[in-house]
Parts: sequence; C-alpha cells; structure tokens
Amino acid sequence: MASTNKRYEPEFKKQMVRLVLEEGRTIASVNKEYNLGEGTVRSWIRQFEEECEKNPETSEKGELYEENRRLRKKLEEMEKENRFLKKAAIFLRRREISLSTTTVLKYMRELKLRSVVVPKKPEYHKGDCRKKFDNLFGQDFTASKPNEKWCTDFTYLYLADGAKL
Repeated sequence: MASTNKRYEPEFKKQMVRLVLEEGRTIASVNKEYNLGEGTVRSWIRQFEEECEKNPETSEKGELYEENRRLRKKLEEMEKENRFLKKAAIFLRRREISLSTTTVLKYMRELKLRSVVVPKKPEYHKGDCRKKFDNLFGQDFTASKPNEKWCTDFTYLYLADGAKL
C-alpha cells in the first residue's frame, strides 16, 4: 500500500497559515480551494503557534496577524453601521425630521437598537399595467363581449427538433 502523505514546501505552508490568520479565511475554505486534507491546515496553524511561543520573531508576526484580523472585523462592523446610518438618514429626511447621523447613532446605541431593512415592493393600483409592451404584430386585442378573445405571453417555444425559438 502506497503512502498518501504529501510533502509541502515550507513557503506554501506559511502562505496557507497567513490566509487563515491574517486574511481571516476559514480553514475549510482554504482546504477546499487548495485540495488539502481536513486537518492539514489546522496542524500547520498549531505548528506556527508553537513556533511563536519559542521564537520571539515569529511571535511578533503572530501578534500582527491577530491585530490585522481584529481590525478587519472592526472595519466590517463599521462599514455595516455606516450603510445603516445612510438608510436611517434617508428615512428621517422623508419624514421631515432633521437629525444628524451621529445623533441617530447615539440614540440607537443608547437604546441598543439594530436595524433590519426589508425592500419595498413596487406600488400597484388595480387596473394599472406594470410593464406595457408595443403591439409589434398589430393584432386587435379589443373584445366586444367578455371571453371573446384570450391572449397569453410566452418567453420561448420549443421547435420539433427540441431547439428553443
């Protein structure tokens, strides 16, 4: 029976560890992308952490990875908060309430509020058409009595050979 253990270059291992620790990628996504075994990257991370404990030079690198990861997470939260504040400002402006985004943020934090924005459906009035298309074939669609004429819309037709028209 042949051995299934693969040997990887130290530089490749460092790159995989950096993807997880510095860039915040998940171990599973790195394993899947680079076709690695389930515990491979995890063991490389463990080795790196052990090396950080022994070697002060790699320890500093590990601390930088951790700080970078923390700052990325904080940036993502701030961007999410900023998107919400823009929506809140629009909401208040529509109701003719003038508050700065800073004030809104202060009140929301004080009240421990978070937002969920659901997009509105387009307004519909009975009898209105949402989309009107030109009568390209010049057909008469007016009827003198109910159920005299019927029409439909189709997006494609299958031909006898199975191809779409």
